[in-house]
Amino acid sequence: MKRNISKFLIKNINLKYFSNFPYLNSNLIEKNRLSRKSVLIYKDILKDKQHMQEALKNKSGIYMWINNTNKKIYIGSSIDLRNRITSYLKNSVLIRDSSMPICTALLKYGYSEFTLEVLEFCDKDKVIERENYYFELFQPEYNIVKVAGQPPRIDYTPEIKKKISDSLKEFFANVENREIRSLSKQGYEFIVIDILDDTVTQYHAIKAAARKLNIDRRIITKALKSETEMIISDRYIFKSLGEMENLGNKVQASSKTISVLDLETNIKTTYKSITSAANALNVYPQSLNTYLKNKSDKPFKNRYILNLE
Repeated sequence: MKRNISKFLIKNINLKYFSNFPYLNSNLIEKNRLSRKSVLIYKDILKDKQHMQEALKNKSGIYMWINNTNKKIYIGSSIDLRNRITSYLKNSVLIRDSSMPICTALLKYGYSEFTLEVLEFCDKDKVIERENYYFELFQPEYNIVKVAGQPPRIDYTPEIKKKISDSLKEFFANVENREIRSLSKQGYEFIVIDILDDTVTQYHAIKAAARKLNIDRRIITKALKSETEMIISDRYIFKSLGEMENLGNKVQASSKTISVLDLETNIKTTYKSITSAANALNVYPQSLNTYLKNKSDKPFKNRYILNLE
């Protein structure tokens, strides 16, 4: 009974979450998709890889993956289309980012079942604006983020809010849990609410939770630091029990604020120090310092644009 209630709540949450677009009826959406005039179309992406890389060199713009089996689509943008599209052709990247529906779909169906289209080329400072235009026009099913450049937001229903509250009350009603909480000094403690199994589990390390739940630890870190609660993998809610500043080194007086633009998601994040940014990107701080010192024109790790603020 509880599992059925959980699935009902998740369905309602997703329906509310995916309704952020301006209203468009299904017939109009389909008409828009059929009438599009893409500048490039690749129906055999592996065979056309070399031509694609040459055509996209030094180009920025909007692209779309189309699943030929179920007709679902994914829309993305990048200031470096060649690098961004090439990253999709690496299984290691798809596995690493398997929390993204498009990556899971590419792994499941294979490249032969997808068509890649470049909808348009545009100036670098226009990619977010144009991506949002196509979001509203096509309502892509594979996109988690519904507003380009912003993290996903969920407006919880009263039912799910009560569910979270009841789970926390039940967890802390256990004397042993309260003792573990009081004895811990790391400040990394957090709990994971599984809304499918109606369970609450406490963790003392992000790495342990990432390994157990098979979720990238950077995603868990973002979920814990997010101002709005997020449901990860349509199942897990992460809630901190300690000071989240301890997820990265404490900021020193001489720390420099750094902004990081993720070219794969078009999400820009500002960190209070290079060390905290390095922790989020899972790299050594010295790597960021060296990159910034050399003032390279290429994205860091072929994915991130870094700027000191």
